[in-house]
Amino acid sequence: MANEGCVSYAGIACSAIGALFYAISRSQDAQAQHISSARALGRLDEALSLEHVLPLLVALRGRADAASPKQCELSDARAVVHELVEEDILVTRSAAGHAVRNPFETRRELTTTDWFLEDGSGQRVRVESARTARVRHDALEMRQDYRERADGPALQSIAQFFTGNRTQGYKRKESYIPVGAILTVVGELSRNALAGTGGGARYVVRPPPGGDYVITSQAVQQLRAGFVRASMVYKSIAVAFGGLGAYLIARKALRRWLRARRERAARKLLQQAAAKARERRAALHAAAAEEGGAAAAAGAAAPSAAAMAAGGDDRELDTCVVCLEHQACIVFTGCGHLCVCQGCSKPLKKCPVCRAASPMCRVFRM
Repeated sequence: MANEGCVSYAGIACSAIGALFYAISRSQDAQAQHISSARALGRLDEALSLEHVLPLLVALRGRADAASPKQCELSDARAVVHELVEEDILVTRSAAGHAVRNPFETRRELTTTDWFLEDGSGQRVRVESARTARVRHDALEMRQDYRERADGPALQSIAQFFTGNRTQGYKRKESYIPVGAILTVVGELSRNALAGTGGGARYVVRPPPGGDYVITSQAVQQLRAGFVRASMVYKSIAVAFGGLGAYLIARKALRRWLRARRERAARKLLQQAAAKARERRAALHAAAAEEGGAAAAAGAAAPSAAAMAAGGDDRELDTCVVCLEHQACIVFTGCGHLCVCQGCSKPLKKCPVCRAASPMCRVFRM
């Protein structure tokens, strides 16, 4: 109890986690608001009626296509956005002697072609700066391939034997947006400056000045609903952790206040008991002095009265300092004070004389 801290670190940690989840929920709300502020076009040719307000944040939906798509390496598909990652799988020995597989990236290649959206309405919208877009996983198709590495030269095998490291194989992962995929693009729509010089599409969609540039296979309503659901989940988690943190902090503060209140009450009782003990000792000494004076006047021996006073003082010092009624029979082994009775010792954690925390032991008198 004496070493117990005054701050609930568990409560602070829970409150911090709740604040983190609340910040994530606010970011999801901002994403949902960003999607809601975009003008959703049912057909790409509706952009003709918006030329007087361009540039404008819009949500377009159409089929991805390109004049020169990228041929995928792990499949027969053609892609408008293609990323290839190659990793070597290294097998090392741990401190316990176990084999551990560690991937080591050796190649990463991202390719974007000059691609556009079309929906059969006669209009094409060129998609610009797809490298900077937030491409959601639902818009990507993935392939991967793993192959064992063939044995290398003899010197390489000897080096791998002594170092404990060897190359087990390599893995290739391919992520791409295929030609013909139905996509939703949320970005800033504007006129294509190259449209009149053989640049292709009349309009171009590019990253907006504020907010994310999103490419997904979901419809815009589904995309917004997903952000709203995620925000509600994160807010619920934030409220749970925040409430738990507030409860732990309040419980710690209440316990500390109650402990301080009990200590103040015990200190007050001890002060009152000490004052009463001093008054009783003073009264005993005064009575002993009067008896001694009367005995001296009558010719009796005064030492007997002093002995009575001393005996009364010893009996007074042997009384419990809390209740001042019962005989003290509990000793605090840390400081050695024999000062309380068995009934008064139950709620005590510290010696009432020196305020030192100490274990207690009962004393039996002969």
